[in-house]
Amino acid sequence: YGVEDFNVQMLETFAQKLDIVTVQQEINLIIRPAAASVNFCKAHGCMFVAYGSLLGGLLSDRYLGAPRPVPDADHSKMTDYLGSIDQWGNWDAFQRLLQALDRVAKRHDKTITQIALKYTLDLPYVVSAIVGIRLGSGSDHRRENLEALQIQLSQRDKDDILIAVGYGNYLGDGLTRT
Repeated sequence: YGVEDFNVQMLETFAQKLDIVTVQQEINLIIRPAAASVNFCKAHGCMFVAYGSLLGGLLSDRYLGAPRPVPDADHSKMTDYLGSIDQWGNWDAFQRLLQALDRVAKRHDKTITQIALKYTLDLPYVVSAIVGIRLGSGSDHRRENLEALQIQLSQRDKDDILIAVGYGNYLGDGLTRT
């Protein structure tokens, strides 16, 4: 079975009745599964499916150097993702993260989005990521997202990203909102 937004206590309770194959959580550069959740997956053979892996598009070149956006009716989830950034740190710290991602992206001739997606997919026990696609936007994000799978992040790349993630607070268990 697959479950969504379960903390480790909920996982342990559910696992007493049924086998858990996937745990869907908000997982991205600033929100990670807690160590207890990772240990649960390791012990039970389940994997994470990340959603919010691009923070609703905020992890992109579009927001590098940009002022904090104001959500509108077309971007209602942006309020949640901005809230995640606020719990992690603030918009200035997020800008430093975007700058670090941009440096890594330039080394690979890729985008911030591609680097953020690849880094998330490379986290332990993350098997896939759900990435929203805005239809009719005029750009082919599907191709860009698939190209992220081919990136090989070096240890230097990972270290640069990890340092930038450290500008904020550790957020574990996907900010379970259930």
